[in-house]
Formats: sequence, C-alpha cells, structure tokens
Amino acid sequence: MKKKDLDLLTKILKTDEVDLIVYLNDKLVKYGYQTKFDKDNYVFATRPDSDKYCLVSHCDIVGKIPPKNIYNKEGVLSTNGEGILGADDRAGVFAILKLLEKGLRPSILFTRGEETGGIGVSNFVNNHYDFDNINFFIEIDRQGSNDFVYYSSTVAPELRAMIEGAGFVENFGSFSDVTILTESTMISHVNVSCGYYHQHTFKEKLVLSELESVIDRLFNMLKSSNTIDKQLIIDVFAPYSHNGFYDDYRGYDSFVDNQGTSISDLLINVIYSLNHIDSSSISNKQLALLIGDYLYDSVQVEEENIQTFEDYINCNSDLCAGFIY
Repeated sequence: MKKKDLDLLTKILKTDEVDLIVYLNDKLVKYGYQTKFDKDNYVFATRPDSDKYCLVSHCDIVGKIPPKNIYNKEGVLSTNGEGILGADDRAGVFAILKLLEKGLRPSILFTRGEETGGIGVSNFVNNHYDFDNINFFIEIDRQGSNDFVYYSSTVAPELRAMIEGAGFVENFGSFSDVTILTESTMISHVNVSCGYYHQHTFKEKLVLSELESVIDRLFNMLKSSNTIDKQLIIDVFAPYSHNGFYDDYRGYDSFVDNQGTSISDLLINVIYSLNHIDSSSISNKQLALLIGDYLYDSVQVEEENIQTFEDYINCNSDLCAGFIY
C-alpha cells in the first residue's frame, strides 16, 4: 500500500467517531455531494449525476475508543493486543473514499451505531429519503477477502451475477446496516469483505493486500453498473436477523464450522454463563445482539481459542455495561 494511502487509513482508524463522521461529511462536500448530515447517526450523500447504487459503511467500532498505536507487520495491521483495531468497519470507510478517488460517484451512506443494532441507519430510514435513483446497496463491512453475504431470504439475480462475477463467494452472516435498508425499501443488497479478521477482539487484524484487492474488484465491477435495473426483492425476511432470532439460514440451521464447533455447544456455553451473571439491567434486544455476535465470532476461530461467553463479555465490556458481575 502506498504511503499516502496508509497514512489515510491510519488516520481513519485512529480518529474519534464524531470527528470521523464530521470529516467524512466535509470530504463528501468537497467531492461535490449534497449531504444530509446528522452527526449523531449518519451522513447520506448524493449528487445529481450519482451512479444508481449506494455504498454503505459504518464509523462506529466495538470498544468506542480508537487505537493509539497501530503496528504494520509485513502488510498486516494490528494493535498487538493493545486494544481493538476497529477495521470493522473503518476499512470499509477507507474503501469508499478510495473508490471516490478512483472516480466512482455513487450515493453514499456512512452510519453510526451499527454495532449496537443499527441505530444510525434506523434514524436514517425514518427520515424517508428518496431512493428512486438507488438500484441496489453494497455495504463494505465483512471479514475476509472474498465473501459476500445478504440478510434477506434472497438476493436479486442481476446483483448476484455481478458480485459473483467479481470473484466474491456467498457466505452467511448475522447483521449489518443493509439489513434495515432492504427491510425499509425492498431494494436488494450485499455485504462484501474488506480484509479484516477477528473483529470485536484484541486480536483483530487487517490485511492490506486483501483490502486493496477488494477495492480494485469493486471499482472494476461498479464502473459499468448503471446498466443494471433496480434490484427489488419481495421477501425481505432475514432468517438470522438483528432482532436476535435464528432460523434455517439457507441450510445452516445445524451449522458446524470447519473446526467442528457446533452452534449447540456454543449455546450451552452461553446458557452456562448467563447462570453466573446478572443481566437484568440490559435489554433483551441488546442481549440477543451480543449472543449473536458471540456465536458468529466463535465459529471463525480455532476450537481451542474459543472464549467462554463470560470472557467474551469481559473483552467487550463497553457493549456490556449493563451486566453486573
């Protein structure tokens, strides 16, 4: 990665959340965008000549406090265990800025509050903005290098063909801002990888070459995307939703990861931990979101590295202030 790009990425990773969304609003105005700006929730940017899709990422991070020190070891960024890196989803923020630099002019939505159930995007859709010129949503907020996921029961065929043509492979996930966008508009979405791993933990890392590859593939894919019609879907039911309910997620209801850790075993771990903590001062929705994050994160790591749910809460204490130990 070029030094100027690395400097920008480092700035994004280290910037306070409020300062970051103010910076992004100012940056978008300089690119000729008209913005709808609510610094507590979102910045939404359009131009009269915007391409007919919307790119989405979120500015908030688990832990709230950005890292003070970031280490680059052979093209992999981390905090060396000194805190959460916040590449989920500051890597997505960086990717969108680079796509603007390359010449794309989509509609853009940067949000806050994604990690706490989509608070920012919920406020955004409640303002009833005009989505007539948006044919599909792409969020850049997924671990790995080649995944695409969606949180409705299906993805529109042309959008699927386009994203698979760019080398992305379908996987499964739990929630991101596009869940709420599709529920509100019926416009199809995907969420794509941007090179981070072990999100929500002190082991989080960002592989720079993978992030750059995703940016290049998205640019080549999207530069001719205005030929695609509006991608509407009929059924937006998300089997693994932000409301905390789990059902047969396209065949994964008895999902076992490649290390052999079953969802059932993890749920037993959760139940055991809940018997040893007092969660009375946290809402059921917050608790459901936290359990969902724990299950999702746990199936991404080797079995011997899986935390108990109680330890997971301790590592994410800012999300769990309501728990009493």
